[in-house]
Amino acid sequence: MGDGEDMLRISSRYLIVGLALLLAAMAQTPDDRWDRLEEKANTILKEISEGVLVGDSKKSAMMELLQENRLFLAEHPDNESAWLMSASLCGQLGDDECLDTSLRAIMRMNPRNVQAGLQWAAHYTNDNRLDRSLDVLNELLELNPTSLMFWNAWTITATTHDPSLIQSRFRTLMIDAASPERPIAFLTALQKSDPWTAADLGEQLLEWSPEHPDVLLCVARGLRSANQFKSAADIIKTMPAEMLKRPDVAYLHSDCLYADHRFQEAYDIMSSIDLDSIESKPGLARRLKFMLPLRKQALDAWQREQKLRTLQTNSTDNPLVRITIDGKPVELELFAGEAPNTVAAFLATARRGDYEQLPFMRIHTGFRSITGETSRSAPYTLPIELDEDDSRDFFTGSVSMYMNNPANPDSSTNQLCLYHFPAPHLNGTRNVFGRVTSGLDVVREMREGAVLESVEILRAPEIPIDPIVIDSSGTQRPMSQVMNELDGGTSQPGNASP
Repeated sequence: MGDGEDMLRISSRYLIVGLALLLAAMAQTPDDRWDRLEEKANTILKEISEGVLVGDSKKSAMMELLQENRLFLAEHPDNESAWLMSASLCGQLGDDECLDTSLRAIMRMNPRNVQAGLQWAAHYTNDNRLDRSLDVLNELLELNPTSLMFWNAWTITATTHDPSLIQSRFRTLMIDAASPERPIAFLTALQKSDPWTAADLGEQLLEWSPEHPDVLLCVARGLRSANQFKSAADIIKTMPAEMLKRPDVAYLHSDCLYADHRFQEAYDIMSSIDLDSIESKPGLARRLKFMLPLRKQALDAWQREQKLRTLQTNSTDNPLVRITIDGKPVELELFAGEAPNTVAAFLATARRGDYEQLPFMRIHTGFRSITGETSRSAPYTLPIELDEDDSRDFFTGSVSMYMNNPANPDSSTNQLCLYHFPAPHLNGTRNVFGRVTSGLDVVREMREGAVLESVEILRAPEIPIDPIVIDSSGTQRPMSQVMNELDGGTSQPGNASP
């Protein structure tokens, strides 16, 4: 589940906790009856938390408080805090009609009370009544039609309940091409939970409103989120000149060029952003200050990488393999000179057939894809192979092993990592033992549920046959010994040659 879905699954008990915090923060009240209600609510909360009120006594106390609160609301129908107390109690008591009435009143008084709205929808999501949760979110979106939080909750819930709702709902939002705020909000939210579908729908949005600057930006962001960097950059170039100067647009443009190793252009664009102009956007400012030095680092490292690739163009020293992902081939060159032990371990694992029909456990668009654990979860890790002069850096298409514990350089597993995007922040922390030479588009098009179907060794020159691994006791031993114990004495040292 994504972070947005986790956010939806908020237990209704937090409504009461949230109410207690709200009541404690109030400086003024309509009359002393509210003070008494507040005091009583806090007492009940304390006794519930201490286990004094349980079962029927807990229910009776809450029902009594609810009745007193209703009397108060009869005279003060515009008191948002009293309605929130009502919603909290009704949620605990399982009175859906009362809960709906209370939260509907809150949202009509304050349509931007996002937390209350999400808790309302969460009440039904937690009970697996997703159709009712969608009804609530639809009602909330009528009040606040461009709320990204509400749309995020809606798209996640709809995807879980009935994915076909995504396409049909999106079509209903495209009404006035001159005012595309609603479909833009919809796609912006969807980009977080399902960037691939969002990119597909972005094509429809662009066809419907091809010249609106906000549509261009939304579609470009969606393409970038789905690893379609060149397409995103092409759209950005069509934006008005003044828009290209906006810090957020310049950052996005730099990102898209950077992904395809156009490092000088990416650095020039990012370094042109006026830091003083984004003081009001601390999130963007932090990202910029973090990324700008990395842009320069990647630019310098790329020159070295290009020289190494040129030197190795006609060499037959490096092994070549073809991996198949969802029926599509991807070819890899393995760096036998820079990471011989890791290369040997990868080839030995491939020869055992442990990479066959292996699902990818994580597709992190704009970063990397990681396979799950192999069918025979290997009881070892790989020692780090880092040399200041020989180690390769992380670029788009780099191949490494997943590291279980970044604080421990010897914690790399046999889980394959394929990088969609340069990652200079990882340079010098783990091994790059190969790169994609063909099929980068396949790597970038991967979606959740992708499977590594097979590994075919095309070429493997002389390299160590039996790699060294670190067993569960922390001892460095030949891989064949460790795997032999796992297999009950039937494993043989792998031959790296095809």
